[in-house]
Formats: sequence, C-alpha cells, structure tokens
Amino acid sequence: MTGEDRTVSAGGIARDLTAAREQLASLSDLVREALDSPKHVRGRIVAPVGLVTFADRDVLEQDGVGLRPWLDDLAAAALGGRRDGDVARGLAEWRELAVSTEQAARAVTSANAVGLNQRRELRGRLAAVHGKAARLGLAEDEELSALHARAFEELYRAPTDLAEAERLTMAYVRALHSRDVRAEGPGR
Repeated sequence: MTGEDRTVSAGGIARDLTAAREQLASLSDLVREALDSPKHVRGRIVAPVGLVTFADRDVLEQDGVGLRPWLDDLAAAALGGRRDGDVARGLAEWRELAVSTEQAARAVTSANAVGLNQRRELRGRLAAVHGKAARLGLAEDEELSALHARAFEELYRAPTDLAEAERLTMAYVRALHSRDVRAEGPGR
C-alpha cells in the first residue's frame, strides 16, 4: 500500500461521494436556472439587452464526460475496489469542473438578471416617490395620479418596456418635485 492510499480511507471516499452527489443536485438546479434565464427574462422585459446563454448545455449529462456519469463512474470504481487514491484524484478533478460550472451558471444568471433588477429598482423608486406624494398630500393630484398610474401599469406589465417605464417613472418624479418646490415657495 502506498502512502497516498493510506491517507485516503474508504470511509472518506464514501463521504466525499455523498457530498459530491449533494453538490450535483444543487448544481443541477443552478444549471437549469442558467439555461432558462434568457427565456425567463424575455417573458418579463421587452427587448432585453445583453442576454447570455449557458454555453455547455450537456455539462451535467453528456455520456462519459458529463458530471453525473463521471460521478457514477467514480462511485462504481470505489465499489469495484479501485484504489482509493485513484478515486480521490478523480473526485478532486470532478470537483474542479463542478466549481467552474457553478461559477459559470451563476455568472449567466446574474448577467441575465440585469433588466429584472432595473425593473425592481424602478418599482422601488416609484413606490418611494408615491409615498412622498402621499405624505405631502399630493397623492390625489390629478396629473400626479395619472403619471403614477401609467408608470405603475408599465412596471407591472409583462413584458415591461424598461425604457418607457423609466421615462414614465422619472416624469412622475419630476412632476412631484415641481409641485413640492412650488409648495415650499421661493423663501424656504
């Protein structure tokens, strides 16, 4: 038995295989989300800009080299009496690919969420400004109410036209600011 074989135990390999299976389950969800993200965004944002796709659609399942079959092969090798050191090295290489796949899936999902995040920020801004209008007693102002309704409608429509939603939201902000400045008067 070599020194390497003595430092890697069958129990350790079993624990590592279990951890890898858990990592694979989590990774499957992340990859599915990354693969679905362009379609998800297109359903919510008009003409989204900068969408990216997850490049390796088969990274999980491809025969012989996908993460799932590779992990199955490693588990079979461990059960079949393969040297623990060989299985441990295979698991280390498997984990490297799993980590890089996770990073890529998160990057794709994050990049594709930009438009959704912008819409969320506009919704928050609209709500905050509407709250200010209510505090100032201007929530029932006819022009402000109409601007708010149009901005609200655009922000909560699917798909949302972000350029139009931003234009309407900022028109509401400017109109409220104009009313607020007039209410304060020049001497304040």
